[in-house]
Amino acid sequence: MVYHLLKVLYAHLYIMKLVYIQYEQYYRIVYLNVLESYDLDHLQY
Repeated sequence: MVYHLLKVLYAHLYIMKLVYIQYEQYYRIVYLNVLESYDLDHLQY
């Protein structure tokens, strides 16, 4: 019973970790694009 709960909990953490890694890469790309466009706007002025 306890082993089953731990296994389910571990599976949930593993899935959350995979989702977090994908979203982290996505947000990093968006963040870098925003920074680049922000720098370009400042260079134009």
